[in-house]
Amino acid sequence: MLNQEQAFSNQRNILFEWVVQTNYTLFSFSKPNLTISTAQTFFLNLSQKGRIRWDGDLSVNWELVSDLSLKTSFYHNYDKKSPATLMPRLDYGFVAGLSYEF
Repeated sequence: MLNQEQAFSNQRNILFEWVVQTNYTLFSFSKPNLTISTAQTFFLNLSQKGRIRWDGDLSVNWELVSDLSLKTSFYHNYDKKSPATLMPRLDYGFVAGLSYEF
């Protein structure tokens, strides 16, 4: 993969990376109506020695009652050598919400 990064200082880097990605989704249409999915992506940087990145997401959608669902998602991003500091950087978060379809 070819990736272009641009820092706030307008410094641009063009990077070559090797990418491995996995996706998995599990559906349950009986009670409870449930969908669980995950996507994990690993980036091995070929331009900057020792730099790896990992992005991932895990999502759950659970239909509580007809047309009303609880949605949750956990995400994470890891960069072994962040362009700004050249130090490891980890970002993660959790999102939850209700949705109604009509």
